Amino acid sequence: MGSDGQIGLDFGEVDPTQVKTPPPGPPEWVRWFRQMDAQLEKFTTETVPGLPQPIWSDAAIDRVAAVFGEFFPNEDSVTDPQKADIADQFIRWIGECYVHRRGMQWYNHPHASGGLYQGFGPAVREPSNEAETTFVIEILEWAAHDDLAYVRHALG
Repeated sequence: MGSDGQIGLDFGEVDPTQVKTPPPGPPEWVRWFRQMDAQLEKFTTETVPGLPQPIWSDAAIDRVAAVFGEFFPNEDSVTDPQKADIADQFIRWIGECYVHRRGMQWYNHPHASGGLYQGFGPAVREPSNEAETTFVIEILEWAAHDDLAYVRHALG
């Protein structure tokens, strides 16, 4: 715990996001992106406490996979309004795994909202391939339909 009474989050040797300023988009997207660190800290201290560091490591993915079904037992549970905050945390964590493990970047795509967000949609894409966008909420839905093995496989 830091001298100011706050718990520090070890993101490893790299920054939590590759981009310090929010990618272009509407004000809702900018606000969402600026809350990234706070939501990821909540994910690692409250939702999945004791998550190995860095939070996108193989050990961390294995730890999340072990408890994933408790949060999302089926695909419909992803868009359950009572689970919106937890779904948001998972979306951020999954996106950050793609950013740090696959070199992708966050991108706002309004059609990627999945009904969870209004006016924006969290997506990732490779910097060199702007035509191919991955909707992070779809990854969460696929994981809830099967299990987190899809994400684990895609991340290598």
